[in-house]
Amino acid sequence: AVTQFTPASMEVVPKTSPERVMAVIVIFTSLVLCSSFLTSITTTVTAYRKKKGDFNAAYSLLIQYLQENEIPMELGCSILDLVGSQKAQRERVKRVHEPDVVLLKSMPKSLQQSLKLHVYRPIFDEHWIFNINIFRKVGNSVGWLTRLKICCEAMSQVALVAGQDLFTYGAEGKAMYYVVDGEILYYEGAVPALQETATMGRGEFVCEPVLWMKWEHMGRATARMLCEMILIDAPTFQGISTQTPELGAHISELRFHYEAMLKEGVIRAHDIFEGSFELQMRITRQPAVQQDKSRKVLRKLTTTWRLPDVPSFRG
Repeated sequence: AVTQFTPASMEVVPKTSPERVMAVIVIFTSLVLCSSFLTSITTTVTAYRKKKGDFNAAYSLLIQYLQENEIPMELGCSILDLVGSQKAQRERVKRVHEPDVVLLKSMPKSLQQSLKLHVYRPIFDEHWIFNINIFRKVGNSVGWLTRLKICCEAMSQVALVAGQDLFTYGAEGKAMYYVVDGEILYYEGAVPALQETATMGRGEFVCEPVLWMKWEHMGRATARMLCEMILIDAPTFQGISTQTPELGAHISELRFHYEAMLKEGVIRAHDIFEGSFELQMRITRQPAVQQDKSRKVLRKLTTTWRLPDVPSFRG
C-alpha cells in the first residue's frame, strides 16, 4: 500500500482489468495528495525560516550597533535580554484587536458602531467623568452622538509586552489609558528609580488630565507583564469637545477646577491622578434647587444611556 503512493517498487502487480483501473486511480490520487502535502510543508518551513532570518538579521545589526558604539557590557546584555524576552512574549497568544479582524471591515457601519460601544463600555461604566457629568449636561441626541464619536474616533486598543514603555519622562501626554489586563509599573521623576512609585492593575486609569489640558509626563510607565489597554486619544477627544458645546464646556470646567486644586495645594501634578473624589465634588457642587432637578435628570439619563447587560460571546 505504501509503494502505491511512492516511487518505490514492489513485486505485486495488477493482473486483471479492475486491478489495473484501481492502480491507476491510486497513483493519480497519490500524486495530488503528496503534492499538496509537500507544498504545505514547504510553505510553512519557508515562512518560519524567513521570520527567523529577519529576526536574526535584526539581532545581528543590534549587536553590531552595540559593539561599534562601545556600549558597556552590562547595559548591552540587558538590552539583548529584553529583546529576547519581548520576542518570546509576542509569540504567545494575546487578545485579538479590531485591526486584526479583516471581516469586521465588511460589516455595516451601524454594526461596527454598536460593537465598539460594547468593546469600550468599561470606560463609560467605570470612570466618573463619563458616567455622570458629561451625559448629565447634554440632551439625548447630543449625548448619544458624543459617546458614539468618542468610541469610534478617539478610542483604540493597545498591547504592551513586558519591559515596554507606555510613556517616558518629559514626553507629551497624548492619551488616557485604561488597564484591561496586566500590570503597569510607574516610576516618578526623571532619574530611573530602582523601586516603582506605583503599580496600576486591571480596571485602573492612567493620565486622566490629558483629556482636559496640555500635559507633560512626570515619570515613566513600563509594562510589568503582557498588558492589554484601552486608550482615548487626547487630541481627537479634544477635537470632539470643540464640536460639542456641552462637552467643551464640561472639559473647560474640569480644567478650571483642576488648576484651582493645583494652586491651592490640594493635589500635585502627577500622571496618576489622585484627586478624583475632590474634583468630582467640586464639579457636582450645586445649589439645593438645582441638585433636586439634576437628580431627576440624571436618573432619567442613567436609565436611558446605560447599556444593557447582555451575555458575552464565547467562541
